[in-house]
Amino acid sequence: MVPRPPAAISMLGRGGDRARKALFDRLAALPESDPRRTAVRDRLVIGHLELAMHIAKCYSAKGADETELLRAAFTGLVRAVDGFDPAQGDFLAYAIPSMMDEVRRRPEAETDPVPVSRALAAALEDLDRRLREAPEVGALRTSRT
Repeated sequence: MVPRPPAAISMLGRGGDRARKALFDRLAALPESDPRRTAVRDRLVIGHLELAMHIAKCYSAKGADETELLRAAFTGLVRAVDGFDPAQGDFLAYAIPSMMDEVRRRPEAETDPVPVSRALAAALEDLDRRLREAPEVGALRTSRT
């Protein structure tokens, strides 16, 4: 069972389009050297982690390691946030195929590391720890009886 990010940080529900557009507008307005750029980028990535987790879960039924799939989906998400041009259209229409491509390509080749901030790396380590600590479905069934 994969823990879900808190709904307060997700950009997939009500108002997500407006929040996403506002953050991408802020990201585009900030110069590359501005330290606030990292915080905006991290917010966009964290706001779409639930989507990356969903895409990885869709492929985990095929017998692949779920942690590896999550890393591939996350890599696709970060690359999508970095490469998205708001003038070209909708972010989700760009990000979903990017994440799916990374997950599909995962067994074929190792992906290059994606640079992330310390705060985002810490959030990912916490997510990875929670995934490893999550009980198996069978253990949940036996604990109910």
